[in-house]
Amino acid sequence: MPDRKNYFIPNSPIFNKIKRLNIDKINKHELVFVTTSSVSTDFPVIFKALKKLSSKYPEIKLRVIGLDNWEDQFEKEITKFKINNNVLFSG
Repeated sequence: MPDRKNYFIPNSPIFNKIKRLNIDKINKHELVFVTTSSVSTDFPVIFKALKKLSSKYPEIKLRVIGLDNWEDQFEKEITKFKINNNVLFSG
């Protein structure tokens, strides 16, 4: 893709315009990753990091929001790292 068609759009919220939850109501063990491209993300590295984190925080979850068929695409890596119960896919 040519540089002139490649735009950076930050996706962080504007915190002074949204209601924030109290710290005790935030799920501190859920990581949310939103993307529409499995190619542009190094998921094996993310899964490896999740494996390391899950040894210290067994209740940790990675929720991947994006395309529907990713479970099949990454099943081998998820099984290899034994993080089947830690990865959730939402289409």
